[in-house]
Order: sequence, then C-alpha cells, then structure tokens
Amino acid sequence: MLFWDDVRGIARQYVGMENEPDELRLQVLLNRAAEKGAKEALRQIGLSDEDAGQDIHDLRTLINDWRSCKRTVFQTMLKATTLAVLSFIAAAVWMKFGAD
Repeated sequence: MLFWDDVRGIARQYVGMENEPDELRLQVLLNRAAEKGAKEALRQIGLSDEDAGQDIHDLRTLINDWRSCKRTVFQTMLKATTLAVLSFIAAAVWMKFGAD
C-alpha cells in the first residue's frame, strides 16, 4: 500500500490542476510517482547517499577487473597447456631418436 499512499500524496499536491487536460495531469502524476519509486528503490539497495556515484564507479571497476582476471587466467592456462603438449612431444622425439 506504500505505493498507492505515495500516489495519493502526489495527487494532493496537484489538486490545483483542474483546468489542465486529463492527459497532462496523468503524465505529471506518473512522472512524480516514477521519480518517487526510483528514489525508494535506490534507498532500499543503499544507493541514495552522496557516495552512490562513487559506489557505482567502484562496482564497474571491480567488474572490469574481474573480467580482465578471467581473461588472463584463461590465457595463462592455454599457454601452460600448449607448453605441456609441446614438452611432451619434444620428450617423445628425444626418447625416440636421442636414445640411439
């Protein structure tokens, strides 16, 4: 019921708009309700303070670093696997021809 209470409160703020077209009044009410809803959603997840912009920036940096780390780990594993296969081939060739 919190949402409808907010909408009723917003509607009371605009009771002086009787002469405006219904569509305009509805648009104003919807915009105000959407703004209040967005602010409430941000407040609930802890992003309503002055540091929210920095928090989002830090999260994006963390995600980019995680993606970079995953890519580096994959590349390192691929290089290690390639080196192991080539070493195995070299050892097999050495054992075949080097033993004579």
